[in-house]
Amino acid sequence: MIKNYLKIALRNLWKNRGSAAISVIGLTVAFCISSLLILTAYFQLTFDDFHQNSKQIYQVYFNLSENGDIKQSGETPLPMFDAIESEFSEFDAATRLNIGRKSVITANNKSIEKVVAYADADFLSMFTFPLENGSPKMALNNLQNIIISKATAEALFGKENPIGKTVSIGKSGEESSFIISAVAEECPFNSTIKFDALCRIETKPTYQQEKANWSNNGNSLFVMLSEKTDAVQMEQKLVAFAKKYYPESFENQKAGEIFQLKLLNLSKVHFDKGVSGGKSAPIAIVYALIGLAIFILLIACFNFVNLSVAKHFKRAKEMGVRKTMGAMRSSLFLQLWSESIFICFTGFVLGLLLIIEALPLFNAQFNAKISLDFLFQPAFITIMLGLLLAVTLLAGGYPAYKMSRLDLVEVLKGKVVNPKSGLLRNSLIVSQFTISSLLICITLIANQQLDYLRQKPLGFDKEQVISIPVGSQLSGKKMLELTRNEFGSDAAIMAISGSNANLGKGRDRVTSRSTVGFEFKENQFSADWVTVDGDFVGTMNIPLTEGISQSKNTVNGVIWISESLKKAMGSGEVLNTFISDSSNQIVGVFKDFNLYAPSDKALPIVIQQSKEADIQYIFLKVKTESMAATMDKLVAFWKKNTDGLEFMGSFLDENVESWYQNESMLIQIFSFASSLAIFLSCMGLFAVSLLIIELRVKEIGIRKVMGASVQNIVLMLSSYFLKFIFLAFLISLPLAWVAMDSWLTTYSYRINLTFTPFVIVILSVSLLALLTVNYQAIKAALVNPVKSLRSE
Repeated sequence: MIKNYLKIALRNLWKNRGSAAISVIGLTVAFCISSLLILTAYFQLTFDDFHQNSKQIYQVYFNLSENGDIKQSGETPLPMFDAIESEFSEFDAATRLNIGRKSVITANNKSIEKVVAYADADFLSMFTFPLENGSPKMALNNLQNIIISKATAEALFGKENPIGKTVSIGKSGEESSFIISAVAEECPFNSTIKFDALCRIETKPTYQQEKANWSNNGNSLFVMLSEKTDAVQMEQKLVAFAKKYYPESFENQKAGEIFQLKLLNLSKVHFDKGVSGGKSAPIAIVYALIGLAIFILLIACFNFVNLSVAKHFKRAKEMGVRKTMGAMRSSLFLQLWSESIFICFTGFVLGLLLIIEALPLFNAQFNAKISLDFLFQPAFITIMLGLLLAVTLLAGGYPAYKMSRLDLVEVLKGKVVNPKSGLLRNSLIVSQFTISSLLICITLIANQQLDYLRQKPLGFDKEQVISIPVGSQLSGKKMLELTRNEFGSDAAIMAISGSNANLGKGRDRVTSRSTVGFEFKENQFSADWVTVDGDFVGTMNIPLTEGISQSKNTVNGVIWISESLKKAMGSGEVLNTFISDSSNQIVGVFKDFNLYAPSDKALPIVIQQSKEADIQYIFLKVKTESMAATMDKLVAFWKKNTDGLEFMGSFLDENVESWYQNESMLIQIFSFASSLAIFLSCMGLFAVSLLIIELRVKEIGIRKVMGASVQNIVLMLSSYFLKFIFLAFLISLPLAWVAMDSWLTTYSYRINLTFTPFVIVILSVSLLALLTVNYQAIKAALVNPVKSLRSE
């Protein structure tokens, strides 16, 4: 019987190979794209899940709420670790963590730049980072121990066993020696914490200066709650702890201001922009990926259902005859369903094969880190088999079920209801174009917002500036001095300066942030702190409202503050006054500018000029006509003075463009999804219109005999489908307005919604639908009515 079902199914599919091909292609593309999108979301949502204690691990962070404005920071001072361990017994373990820029690791006459992390001895008992060699309990017992990754070990020692060998970390003349106690496997891609080497935090170069300093927030603090401890109740206990160790934050608390220490579970750290520093894609994009996967699969299923229903109705008499010959409803259902199963399974298998081919391109286009291994993880296999089962049962089973329940007498009398008025088919057409129109609207509005952010004045001049990361192997001060000596008299160079922070994200892909608290007139303030050497304000063309742009007094340091910070300080005079311990004199006030991405709210900024600045980046202001030539000179200069180290310089406007990578990725995803959705929708509309017109061939012939013109018939057929398209607009456009207005509220700087993108959607989608339907409509209208009516 199964063989008979299969034979009849293949015969019918071949007979209707056009509609079958459309269904298979639609399902193949939908399964492939949906799987890739779900894989990407799965990768993001499983961040840090590989840690066995992930449900018990929390990061301690500061939460400051001031009249509804919430500021968060996951950076804590070093002494908080000892205080928390002594105050609470609810923690099974705790560790500080500091991951900075790349450092030079030297061993075996080789030097490489790698990410070095510093942590406490309990780090490996909390976090699950498997070791290839060594014991997790003993690896960090000694202050001189170091754990290195497998790749680092191979780079330094080749195939030799590195255990017990010595490595040094730091620039020439500033090295610290360590003994390798363990070799770790590479950190998974979906790990928030990544390192190439791990040392005890007590060996951090600045540890002695920071170990008792409660105002220096530059480290992360993770705690592991005991299984019986509730995180919410623990946060309540942290209130008294905060009052004890941060009394000034409560004594000087303003009205409407709330200062708290809170706990964030490890599973949420990756997505928390305030705590993690915004290193990940927003969670909204991840959920958008899941939504897009469902939408695309739904559109393909709608096509499949519509085509199946219309095709099955053409076989109504066949079903009637089979029933007359004694066929049971169950056998009719299985016969029709077997055809649907074959199409669904074929689309699913072809979709999986397409994933293997498309995965490298997908990873490159969307900067994803997906490997084929994810396809074979039990959770993902369960998801995909569930999708296949759902599509087969719902999209394939419903048309088969409906046809198997047709009344025998009505079928043989030819009184089966014509599907042209079917509520289901019309609803599915509306749903398809609702989703497509919604996605196109989202794409257009997101693109408008991105254009607005790109065109918004940043508060500094990003043009004609070259940014050079110094790197960890070189002395920033020395390289800045050499650069000034080499290019100071060059007519093409307008200004040279250095800083501890970059603007935008350069070729080193590093984004660092330093937030410093200080006292002014017995009040506490905090601001983003940038340390510079040279006329940084003038080099970046940052507009001053008061004071001078450059000062020669760099012995104790001078500072410039932003207008927002001056306003917070009060109405009194701030120029030439001192902050904190009277070592920093305010010499200027500048207009607020975007030190970080414009999508983030701009915070108060302090720029400190000092010859002791930790220079990590060198900036050169260059004349427009000399940009390319100067870059070539810098490459040669760098090679000559750094023993051939790679030159990582870039133009500042390119760095700034990296600020918009999340928005750019969102637009790429939605552009791709909306294009695919409208393609699948039009493909389905084409197939449905073909079947509907086939069912109305005789009606069209009669209308032509009665005097209807080609234009009348085309208009009749087009208007029939267009009314569903316009109903889709009535549903999708208000939804798009509400959704995008809500999305735009997450930006401090945003566009105001207008009707322009909605008008574009109406015109473009209507035109595509008309072109899709009119091809079949014109073809049917031109047929000789004699041929249409001859069979009767």
